[in-house]
Amino acid sequence: MKEVSRITYRLSQGGVPISEYVSQFDEDFRIIAKEDVPMDWTKLDNFQCANCPYSLQEKKHCPVAVSISEILFDVDNGVSTERVLCEVETPERDYKGVLDYQKAISSLIGLRMAASGCSRFDFLRPMARMHLPFASLEETIVRNGAMFLFGGSFSDSDVTIASRLDQLKDKFRELIEVNQALINRVRSTLKRGDIHRNAMIVLSSFSQVLSMEEQRGNHLVKRIFKEHRSD
Repeated sequence: MKEVSRITYRLSQGGVPISEYVSQFDEDFRIIAKEDVPMDWTKLDNFQCANCPYSLQEKKHCPVAVSISEILFDVDNGVSTERVLCEVETPERDYKGVLDYQKAISSLIGLRMAASGCSRFDFLRPMARMHLPFASLEETIVRNGAMFLFGGSFSDSDVTIASRLDQLKDKFRELIEVNQALINRVRSTLKRGDIHRNAMIVLSSFSQVLSMEEQRGNHLVKRIFKEHRSD
């Protein structure tokens, strides 16, 4: 029997449940799509990414859009700046935090996009497997860099650390285009509430920061590990 992992997000406000999202993953930690027929907005040629790796002959629907469709079309739209209690159950441990609805939704969307099966996001799948809800920019920079470098150690090619980090930045630049296409899909479809549009914009801004603020990331890592360097 194949291994199935689950991560559950529960949102509530003032003790009143708002929504619950259960994400199931296969043994390769790709999200298991629900049996519902994908909606028209997920069709591959609907605001298809300029750098999309697929043709209509390969896929009829965008795997990223399919993975987050349930969230985007939840009937319980909310105001993005409202504070909510978000509880997250993972196979290893549980997390709990009081934060903006927008940040909670963004954390969940980020998880599902990373595990969607789209090859543009495959480099983030190890991050999804070790999911850290509500991660700060600093935490994300360090975890992304560490995992990408560690993953590169299993490659047969002789690539320097600097070259590997340049590859990571290029991959995040690719995600900027993907996120922009997704934002266009959402804007063309959703007519009420601002929560989900804002969540997508947060994700787009997040990837831009990771790609563009190279110096901040380098300085942060150097500061964190300064005391552990051997002179």
